[in-house]
Amino acid sequence: MGWITHLFLPRRPVHSCPECGAHISHKARFCEHCGAWLAKTAWLPCGSFNWGLVLENLADLLTLPTAGYPTKIQTCLANLPGTGNEARLMASFAARVHDLSTEQLQERYRRTFTLIPACSLEVGQQLYLSEREKHLEFVAWMRQEPASRKIKILPGYAPDNLILCLRAMVRMNAAGGEDFTFCVLPAVSKIVKAMQGTNNPFEALLLTVEWVLTPR
Repeated sequence: MGWITHLFLPRRPVHSCPECGAHISHKARFCEHCGAWLAKTAWLPCGSFNWGLVLENLADLLTLPTAGYPTKIQTCLANLPGTGNEARLMASFAARVHDLSTEQLQERYRRTFTLIPACSLEVGQQLYLSEREKHLEFVAWMRQEPASRKIKILPGYAPDNLILCLRAMVRMNAAGGEDFTFCVLPAVSKIVKAMQGTNNPFEALLLTVEWVLTPR
């Protein structure tokens, strides 16, 4: 008769992914079926800060700007700790691009990340510029990693793009994410160094990424 007691116990509500509708755990940070990031509040149930959400926001800002870009910036600002250096850097980025039109942002984005090799967002190229074999191995690994975590690869972006690296990073377990952060961080620092003194508005965005990834 033990099964009868279950009739009187409160049932845990069924949770569904808002993107694909698949059943998910009530504690899931992301959907294992479609890869959508689900943890939308600044603090996780365990009490830790939701840096995964911040990295998702930063990945969004590293994509080619569209009409909704200002909203993405404000979303990222709202999700950052208000008194941290990362918030100051993001506020600086917001101020630098505030008066630029979508077309001007797109032009500056393309000139920065497409036409200047030292500022390329392709992490493998930044890490292994003179080591072709390692470069190809990293790209091959990144072809599989986002797909294995159901991360959508947008057309026109290399598989080792920093955008995909950030999205993959937050979907790894703690140890894997930490190791991958140590791998990606030097590439971000190289891009930041290449932007120094160029008066490029995207420098503040990359500085924010670098600050968030740097262990303290």
